[in-house]
Amino acid sequence: MRCICPVSAAANAQGTYSDYVFFKPTDGPTISALAVDASDLTTGKINNPIPLLSYTYSGAFSKAQKSRRLRIIETSASNAVRYDSGFILTAEASFDAPADIILNNATYKFEVTVRDTDDVESSTISATYVALWNAPAVITGLSVEQGNGTLKLTWRYRDWE
Repeated sequence: MRCICPVSAAANAQGTYSDYVFFKPTDGPTISALAVDASDLTTGKINNPIPLLSYTYSGAFSKAQKSRRLRIIETSASNAVRYDSGFILTAEASFDAPADIILNNATYKFEVTVRDTDDVESSTISATYVALWNAPAVITGLSVEQGNGTLKLTWRYRDWE
């Protein structure tokens, strides 16, 4: 329980403050079950560079989620923070990881913290995953066409498996 109290003058003191103390009891929101969507996993490993993440939100006294913070830490690189969104205004509990952050063959810890409509913060939850997907097959049929000051490259390959 958290008490948000204004400064109050001592009893019988003169000043602009009341002798009464106002407070608002509140519990913080809770979040759980942070996970990468099953369609973005192969044998428990992230299989593409922009996975879908989700969690379960529960607001104390039915308070809605106001904002969310996502941090992505590459644990296979000395716990380097690769992304920190800061708190962004959103009530969504499901979202794509940002592009160009998740690299193949690395381990990542995803951390999420939320705030409710009273700006009370939840505890941070985390989940750790290895990113491992198949690279495109060998490029075949490479051709180059020279044009009016340009080059046009054409090739064939297989996409993600």
